[in-house]
Amino acid sequence: MAASSNIASTFFVLNSSSSLSSWNSSNNKSKICLQRSNRRSSSNKFNYPDLKIKLHDDAQPILLNGERRGLESMVESPKYKDMTSVLPESMEHLTLEGRLIRGGRFFENHIIRSSEIDPDNKVTTRAIMNFLQEASLNHMKKWGMSTNALFGVTPEMSKRDLLWVFRSMHIEVDCYPSWADVIQVCHWFCSSGRTGIRLDWIISNLKTGETLVRASCLAVLMNKKTRKTCKLPEEVKEELKHFVHTNAEPIVAVERNLYPEIETMNHIRDGLTPGWHDLDCNYHVNNAKYLDWILESIPGSIIYSHELSKIKLEYRKECLKDDVIQSLSKVVTNEIDQGIELEHVLRLESGPEVVRARTAWRPKSICQT
Repeated sequence: MAASSNIASTFFVLNSSSSLSSWNSSNNKSKICLQRSNRRSSSNKFNYPDLKIKLHDDAQPILLNGERRGLESMVESPKYKDMTSVLPESMEHLTLEGRLIRGGRFFENHIIRSSEIDPDNKVTTRAIMNFLQEASLNHMKKWGMSTNALFGVTPEMSKRDLLWVFRSMHIEVDCYPSWADVIQVCHWFCSSGRTGIRLDWIISNLKTGETLVRASCLAVLMNKKTRKTCKLPEEVKEELKHFVHTNAEPIVAVERNLYPEIETMNHIRDGLTPGWHDLDCNYHVNNAKYLDWILESIPGSIIYSHELSKIKLEYRKECLKDDVIQSLSKVVTNEIDQGIELEHVLRLESGPEVVRARTAWRPKSICQT
């Protein structure tokens, strides 16, 4: 089913009451006002407002090398005389809430921000996980399964106090985008037996179409009162049947369960605690935070010389605000110029395991251009 969106947005336009060429020495105050402009779109393409910017320099002239100069003589002439609707071509592809196409696939675009890159100018794996989560939530919102307080909760789930939690996730990064790159996230849901649903993603470079990231995740239901997982009720299956693909292969090959040997793990970091902003709307630690804790126990020599290419996460237990975490890691393979694999465990300092993981790392020179 094709879907359309109705997006209402408010913009502010800079206006001035005088022309740029006028100079009034009796009035030395610049006059700038913000005018509210409402825009409404009846399609799923975001419409940008006409950007009309006028500058008025009713200020005292500037002395430069003993010579009086007005502001207009010191500023290079703009490339466009009429600053109306001058936007990069790529901007027309950006949408606020993504778009849903026939077949149940969801697309949304992102620009890589400076706050989302690492010292190598590459997007962080934490940011990638946030892109995946954002796409799945916006996809559910497009289907009408999300409100401001409940993400992906259907009416039958709400009656039974059920919510979605991730059971496992597998991510493979072919190449990391850099700052200011525009990426496109494609997302869809698939059936996964009687216990939950599978979420699949592909992240690609919007300009070149190159596949950057592939990911699959199993989501199961948890009772928010008992905090225990449960099978999908038939009523919930009925609600979801129009939204999920059946008999579709995962975009990333699903591996066997992880059984790390905790006794042999020799890289340990103790005393890790969640902050308030690490919690999500379910009042437990967001799944992306666990990756930060895993990285805490990885030797610095690996992080400096290698980049994460694959990660498999198994979520064993939720982590709450007052929990104290221990991060353990062990190198299991280390082949020169080929890559390194590690096993990881996050557990409460009281004993129970929270996450099991396995990561693969490749030399940074392999993917850098």
